[in-house]
This record gives sequence, C-alpha cells and structure tokens, in this order.
Amino acid sequence: MDDGEMMPASLTIEPLQNHKTPTTTTYKYFLALIQLWEEQGKPMDGKVLFSSRDVANILNLKWSGTVSTQLERELAVLDSAKFTWEWSFIDEENEKKALVQRMNILTNSTYVKGRLRRKKEKFTSLHTVTFHEYIVQNLLAGITKPINFHTILSIKNEGAAALYTHLDIILSDKTLWERTAVNLIKDLHLTGERYNSKRTRKAKLEEWIRALHGKSLSHGKLALRIEETKSGDDWKLIVRRTPKRVKNRLPRSPENTPELRQELLELIDGVIGGLDTHKRLYGLFVASYSHRIIRQAVSEYKVDVQNPKNPGAAFTVILHRIAHMHGKEWIKDCGKSCKYRPENLLL
Repeated sequence: MDDGEMMPASLTIEPLQNHKTPTTTTYKYFLALIQLWEEQGKPMDGKVLFSSRDVANILNLKWSGTVSTQLERELAVLDSAKFTWEWSFIDEENEKKALVQRMNILTNSTYVKGRLRRKKEKFTSLHTVTFHEYIVQNLLAGITKPINFHTILSIKNEGAAALYTHLDIILSDKTLWERTAVNLIKDLHLTGERYNSKRTRKAKLEEWIRALHGKSLSHGKLALRIEETKSGDDWKLIVRRTPKRVKNRLPRSPENTPELRQELLELIDGVIGGLDTHKRLYGLFVASYSHRIIRQAVSEYKVDVQNPKNPGAAFTVILHRIAHMHGKEWIKDCGKSCKYRPENLLL
C-alpha cells in the first residue's frame, strides 16, 4: 500500500460443486459469445440472443448434437463459477479499494433443450445470456485486453491453447521470456508422474512449439525454442515476441460510417469510374479520409481533369495532395520529401 503496509490482493475462483472447472474450451465458448455480442451491436445491457448453430459456426465446429450438449455444459460453467476479488479495485482517484466483490461472468442464461423446441423453431435463436455489467463496461471502454480469436480457435491441442493464453498475457509488456519445463508445467496445473522425467518434459515442450511457433498474438507473433538448463537436469522454453508488421499506420477516419463509405464509393465510381478494378484501393481511401477530403478531391477532379488516360491514377494524385493539404498522412509512407506536401510544392 502507499503507506508501506502489505495487503494480499486476490482472485478466488469457485466452480459449482460437483461440476467441472473452467477450461480452455470454456474460454473459447466465452469468446464466441463475445463475438455474437459484438455482431449484435454491443448492447449495453450485455444480453445476447443466439442459437447453438450460431456458436458452432463461430467456433468452426461441424454441427451436431454434441455441440449443443457441450454448449449447455459450458454455459453452466460460465453461469455458476463464482469469482471473488479482494483488494483488486482502483477508484477514480487511482486509490486502492478494500472491496470484496463477488461476481459471475454471466448474470443470467437461458438454454432451451432440443426436446422442448417445436420443429419450426429448430434453428431459431432461442438461447440467451447476459454478461456481468463490469465485463460489458470494460469491453465498451476498451479495458478488457483483446485476444487473437482466430488464432486461439486454430490451436487444437488443449495444453498448447492454455499456454497460448498464458503467453499472450505475459508478453503484452515484454518481448522475451523464458521458463523451465518443471515450473511451466506447474504454471499450467499439469499433473502426473510422467512429468518427473526430463525426457517427457522435453517432448511436451516440443509438442507445444509445433503447435504455437509462428502463431499471431494480439500484439505480435510467437517464436519459441528450447534449451537445456545450465545444470543439465531440465529444459527451458524460450519465447520471443516479434512485433507485427504495420502495413498501414494511417488511422481510419472516425467520421465515415459504413453507410457513408458506401455512398462515397458510389460517388467516386460515378465520377472517376473503375470501382470494379480499384475496389480495394478506393475502399482504403474512403476508410482513411473524411468525407470532406474525398468530396473535395472528387470536385477538383471534375473541374480540372479532362479525358485522362488513367482516371484512377489522376484521382489518386489529387487525393494525395489534398490529404497532405489537410495535414493528413498518405495511405502509405511517402516520406518528408514527398512532392505533394504543401511545403514541397512551394519549392
């Protein structure tokens, strides 16, 4: 604490009695529900309406009754596991609060079993869940850290999936991390006498490397290798996070809604043409620059350009110059000496 006193901050997770604990499979189902919440417009009440088939589609699972059974089981885990936070909250003044908060991930869930459905309702959205208000607030505020959803789904090895989520958190603020096999197996709560063998631990690390090397994190890519410890009695996993290549650092214009972007694309196509050929490029234009910049460029093209050999190229030049005139960067790095920057046009 600020006065030097030590206080234990904790998170205690209590699964429902005689019920399974949350696993990486539970986590994937949780992420699928978050995806559905986002697709439904991020309702502030945290309520999601969905069918079992919706979840199967998001998780890339072949539809079967097994999926429905698993969904029901995982919803029960999310709905029943109780989380108790103590000394884990900070108020608006950045002061630690002696608050004991008990919560569930879901405050409400309704699952309609197959035998209760009429035939015509078989594939309609019948199930509902409601996320805890704190989860919704954190998601809306961008506080909850994202994870690479497609990557976690691609990892079929459950141990590797658990390690992936572990590494995604650990490497969020560092680029290099290493851990001995003995300690890593403890971290992941793996049990069994077979892990007493150095050779078995090496085989497990190699299995994880095959599953995870080169996989994308939410903030880079994974590079993994193993090395024998100096004492020779164990192996250690060495993990490096390589940063993502940033293809386009230009922020997307917050002014242009999807409807407005479509309107601007139609405007460009109507005046310049070539949308079928340059759809990706024009789409980048209307996503990157405000509608005012786009309309100004189109207006200038209509006035100044007569019978161009390459209409798309002529429009791109005009937009490039106008973007710089408004203090914006071009869609790719053009350097300080770019001839379309106002300060260079005067030379």
